[in-house]
Parts: sequence; structure tokens; C-alpha cells
Amino acid sequence: MALQPMETLIRRLRALADPMRLRILHLLGLEEVTVTELTRILNCGQSRVSGHLGRLAEEGLVVIRREGRFQYYSRSEDAALADPALAALLTQAAATEAAEVDGDALREAVAARPTGPPPGSLGRDYLPGRTWEGFARALLAMRGARRIADLGIGRGDITLLLAEGAEHLIAVDDDADTLAEARRRAEDAGLQDRISFRSGDVANPPIEVGEVDLWLLSQVLHLLGDPGSALSAAHARLPSGGRVIVLDLLAHQEAWVQSRLGHHQTGFTESALRALLSDAGFQDVNVRRAARDRKPPHFVTLLATGTRP
Repeated sequence: MALQPMETLIRRLRALADPMRLRILHLLGLEEVTVTELTRILNCGQSRVSGHLGRLAEEGLVVIRREGRFQYYSRSEDAALADPALAALLTQAAATEAAEVDGDALREAVAARPTGPPPGSLGRDYLPGRTWEGFARALLAMRGARRIADLGIGRGDITLLLAEGAEHLIAVDDDADTLAEARRRAEDAGLQDRISFRSGDVANPPIEVGEVDLWLLSQVLHLLGDPGSALSAAHARLPSGGRVIVLDLLAHQEAWVQSRLGHHQTGFTESALRALLSDAGFQDVNVRRAARDRKPPHFVTLLATGTRP
């Protein structure tokens, strides 16, 4: 039988009664880390750290993501902050001397990671969150879609790949030069007949109601002052049963992306992105972590899906 909310809270509080687990959960809220990194940060044996992580995972407080032969652990913000008692406990933990020491050790561990160019980056220029791993997970979520709208296409790297398997693809961008380059690349690849390139705003795209059955917003929402408007536009134009897929950045503290890259949002928490889709009218909303940039500062990409009722 499923646990009731009060029983769940009691179990989680009992799990966090162990000071080491509380320290670990605090750290996982700051950065996605491996078991090996945690053992160095906490100066604790690997078996003990793994045991604590296992207990936290049992209570739904930890998210585990595999990348190659590594497993990365992070805090489930939805679970950890779902109740004021848990949120207050984590706030108190963050204010302790141990948390300050752990934070310094965490920064050293992150700085010691390899800093070479991210082998999974798409295209010629590195942009936060653009990895093959993230796109591959989105592609799996697109299975069965034949008529696709790709909004905010940039150079068209993803657009051209999608066009190879779609019956028809509508590519929308508000930059004329970018759109022209993507069109030239499509012609070079012999895909021009499969793609309809259209100039327009992602919040009010030139797409008719029912013209597509899948709406892709890949690394677009963080560029918008009002990200909800782009999702509302998708909901208004998709038919019943149509799907929206969003790839975007997990909330981060890298403020430089706003001045250097023109980002309006410093990413989204899982709960915030879920709320954006739900508020736009989508149902069966699912949000999960899809990829992590290998290049510091290690941006994490979220994959969100929803269905129009």
C-alpha cells in the first residue's frame, strides 16, 4: 500500500536524523556529484557513503543519473522541499559550520574535474545544455511523431536530423540570417522539401491549429522573458493528443549567461518547469534530468514532456 503523506514525511525525517545523511543531502542540493567525490569531500569510506545514498534514494530524496560508467547523484528538489519541515531542516543544515567546510571541499572537488571541451557538444560552438545525450533522450520521447514543429532552431543542427525521419517539419526562428543559413544547409543535405522554414516569434509562431502533432522547444525557454507564452502558443495550436517536448537548463547560478549569451532565465527547477507546462494546459507532465555538460560549470539539462487534452 502506498504511504500516506504524513508517513512519508516521518520516514524522511527519520532518514535525515543521521547527521551524515543530512550533510550529504545538503551537498547534493549544491552540485551533482559521484560517490567517489563524496567520499573525498566527507572523508568517509565509500561503502558508508553508498549506504547513506541508498537510504536517501529509498525515500525519494535523491536523483540518480548515469553517464557512461559513472553515476551522478543530486537532490530531488520536489521531494526535499515538498514539506516545510524538510525545507526548514535543510535550511538549518546549510547554516552550520560543517556545511561551510563541506562547501569548500565540494568546490575543490568540482575544480579538480577534467576541463577539456565537452565531447558531447552539438555543432561548432559550445552553448550550455547542447549535448548529444540530451537530444538523444528527447528523440526517444518523440517516437511516433510524424509532423513536427521545431521552435527557435538556431543553426538547424537538430532540425536537419529530425527532418530525415519526419513526414513534414516546420522550423521557426525570428532571426533572418540564422534561418537563411539553416535553409542553405537543408538544401545541401537534400532535405529542403521536408522542411518548411518560417520566420516568426516562438510565442506567436506562424503555425496553424492542428498543423503538427509534436512541438519541440529545445533550449529556448531560458531565452524568453515570458517562457509561459511559448508553451501557451504550443497548447493553442496542437490538436488533442498532441505533445510538447522541452529541453532546457536546470536552475543554476551562472549569472554571466545573461550578459554574454542573452539568457533571460538562469534555468528552471523541476517543479517550476512542471508548473509552466501545467499552467499552459498540458497534462501528463513529466520532468526529469536528461544530461549534464562535461565542461565546467556543468550545466544540467531537463527534459519535460506534456500532452494536450
